[in-house]
Amino acid sequence: MLQAILLALLVAAQSPPPIHPAPFPAPRPSPTAPIAAIDNPTGDERPRLTFLPNPSIYYPPAALAEEREGTTLLRCTLTQEGTLIDCGVHQSSGSADLDTAAFQIAARARYTPMRVAGEAVRASVVLPVRWVIGD
Repeated sequence: MLQAILLALLVAAQSPPPIHPAPFPAPRPSPTAPIAAIDNPTGDERPRLTFLPNPSIYYPPAALAEEREGTTLLRCTLTQEGTLIDCGVHQSSGSADLDTAAFQIAARARYTPMRVAGEAVRASVVLPVRWVIGD
């Protein structure tokens, strides 16, 4: 009996610890003062998305299993080069995991910068990410 217990303890001590995935980063608060908001642009060319990843790839499994849907509005700040430098929830979908997954989509999207009088400027844009199961 003692040998069985010692053997079980030895095997348990040699087993690697379980691997847990890293948690999603906590959503950051929205910037307090947008620089040049897309919903009220003053320039001759608004920022545009040139590539937006498919949201279904990023659908959180728990939200999918519970059939949660909604739209996350993110307020994102873009540099003069069209690089995303800050992002916060402008309006929540009502589900924290859908909002967090929207950050992953925004980080992988590609943008063109806003132009005012032909010059690229830093801008704040509202990016809607719509969460819908199926078509």
